[in-house]
Amino acid sequence: MELKPNEEVSAVAEQTLETVATALHGFHEALIESGASDYIAWLVDAQLQEALAGMRARLENHLP
Repeated sequence: MELKPNEEVSAVAEQTLETVATALHGFHEALIESGASDYIAWLVDAQLQEALAGMRARLENHLP
């Protein structure tokens, strides 16, 4: 089965979002390991998750 161009773009975009999510998780873990307070780590994590959700929403609005 050959993918259509939009499906290829969707697949690449989804993989990119997964990569970003993995990187954000690693950043969050590094914050905790560096001694950042739980509140700071939580606050940064919340901001990163919000940004990731925004990226996902924009992607879903522009691709089938």
